[in-house]
Amino acid sequence: MSYLKNVYLSQDMAHAMYPIIENKKTKYSTLYFFRKDIEKVEVDYNDDQIDYSHMFDWDNLLSNLDNKIIDIFNNLHNSYKVHKYFPANLLSKLWYYYTGFKIRQAINLFSNYDEIVTSRLHGHILACLMDKKNKVLDNSYGKNSAYFNCWTNKVKGAKLIYDRKDYSTKGQ
Repeated sequence: MSYLKNVYLSQDMAHAMYPIIENKKTKYSTLYFFRKDIEKVEVDYNDDQIDYSHMFDWDNLLSNLDNKIIDIFNNLHNSYKVHKYFPANLLSKLWYYYTGFKIRQAINLFSNYDEIVTSRLHGHILACLMDKKNKVLDNSYGKNSAYFNCWTNKVKGAKLIYDRKDYSTKGQ
């Protein structure tokens, strides 16, 4: 007996943010937005193709204060007392504004660059939503290539790359 009678493939809900209009002129050529966590793909970071002053990951956008704020939200969300003393709808509204602020920070970062080279799925999606030229490297288990092949392979300026030599824009 199958319980999954109506299963649908759907894209990441971040696509609902399209289009993201930026009003900034770019300052730099390439942002290298690479994973540092367990899903990272080994990339030769000693390669002279990468300008390390322009290499980031999501944690670069999260300060110690942000981590404390997220912990507070998690604790309030998981607390039985929140329902008694702190209305859940207020918590949701505050979380909505906070995450909107963090998304705007990411958009501001990406807005400074002509091109994004990333191993982060949501880095690739954000670049696509901003109509930024971008190259996406696969992660350790093929999530990025599967997503690209299913959803973003026809996005102008988006490219899936398999070889680390292809992420360079120097000399192009």
